Amino acid sequence: MRKRWIMGGIALLLALGAAYSGYWFWLARTFEENLALWIDQQRALGYHISYAAGEPHGYPLAIDMALSHVSIDSPPGEPAWRVATESATLSLAPWSPLSLRIEQGGTAAACSLQWTAAGRDYALSIDGMALTIELSSDGAPPPAVRISSRSAALSQQGRAMASLVEPSGRVDFLAAAADTQSSAEFRLSAHGIAFAPQAPSGEIAVETYDWVVAGQVKGPVPLAPLRAALAAWSNEGGHVELTQFNANWEAKTTVSGDGTVALDQRLQPVGAFSAVVRGYNEAVDAVVAHGLMTPAQGTAVKLWLNARAEKDEHGLKVTLPLTVQDGFLSLGPIKLAQVPHIAWQ
Repeated sequence: MRKRWIMGGIALLLALGAAYSGYWFWLARTFEENLALWIDQQRALGYHISYAAGEPHGYPLAIDMALSHVSIDSPPGEPAWRVATESATLSLAPWSPLSLRIEQGGTAAACSLQWTAAGRDYALSIDGMALTIELSSDGAPPPAVRISSRSAALSQQGRAMASLVEPSGRVDFLAAAADTQSSAEFRLSAHGIAFAPQAPSGEIAVETYDWVVAGQVKGPVPLAPLRAALAAWSNEGGHVELTQFNANWEAKTTVSGDGTVALDQRLQPVGAFSAVVRGYNEAVDAVVAHGLMTPAQGTAVKLWLNARAEKDEHGLKVTLPLTVQDGFLSLGPIKLAQVPHIAWQ
């Protein structure tokens, strides 16, 4: 009897192995065919897509497909943009076929996004990118997107604008019919971000460390060219509610709070937050060092802040309005950094 049970167990394992192998090869073939079908559909819409693909591999724990010399260009007549990378890997887990993971294929294979807006050339370079897209079974927009990378750098006309260390984020897309409903929920973080000076000068970059931003996009965003979509969304009361904001600025100053961000008539961000600040004297010293405030102004601001300060078990703190307005990020009366102008197209 025992021998019969053992033989039956072995036969069952062999049958399950054969069934799984058949499923893996079927899913790999379906994955390959659907990728080719999607690319044909995008080409029919005018997108220029170029790539070379290898055979699916990774049995038994994954279905991987290596891509090389990948580039995607915008259709003719639309604002020019281009996505390119020398190598990338598409990956599916057989037990989670609706979760597509895209990774860069090597340490030197940075992914670049280039676009032109208002006559200026912009470029975003992402190193070590890992992108996961939760696919929808009915062909609807993806319900969730997750991304992480080792670093990212943004430039304008070849000049550095900002750089990030280990940025990551998640966005969940939702159905919204009014500006009181959320069309997306997000959480973004990084271990460092540096804004370069807007013009050549002796100023050093303004840096922050270990920041987290989480919130919700309120109101539906219509399907239209980006600038028109943002204008319509903003005109209908669309805005962003930040439910969490934490950052260490210049290594010694911590800021935490929440608030609201919207777009002004020029489609530039404006925001108002309530921020709890610790290490505010160090923040003033850094602002003076950056040349955004004179030493005399710095002394006056320190006196004003100390008069508003409260003490708790962690030391001194002050609650201040944090604003984004007229191209500057300001903490109360302190201008922390100039916000890069966003040229939507």
